[in-house]
Amino acid sequence: MIPSTMQRLRNAYLGTLALTLALLFTSSQPTTLTAAGLPAWLKAPGVVASVDDTTHTFTCHGAKRDWIYKTTEKTVYLVGAKNASWSDLKKGAQVEVTYRIGGKFRFADKVVIKE
Repeated sequence: MIPSTMQRLRNAYLGTLALTLALLFTSSQPTTLTAAGLPAWLKAPGVVASVDDTTHTFTCHGAKRDWIYKTTEKTVYLVGAKNASWSDLKKGAQVEVTYRIGGKFRFADKVVIKE
């Protein structure tokens, strides 16, 4: 039996959806999605408790607990509104971290160090 045009379109759509989901969940970049399917960036203020130069992670005292943030080569650092770098992140600094959740980790996309 020859499939109808509607069946072929449905099969093509389902194949594209399956491929999209496979790529999304196997991507090396962590992604959290909103109900609309868009990346969700979260913000959290805190005070830097420790900085690990080896793993490029830092720990922040949050409102209710401590959080560990992983950084990548794409993480943006600012001191106020000025460009900064990983080396500007120091213990005791007040920060606001824009991050995504990937698995059990928080990945910092932007770290604003308060002046």
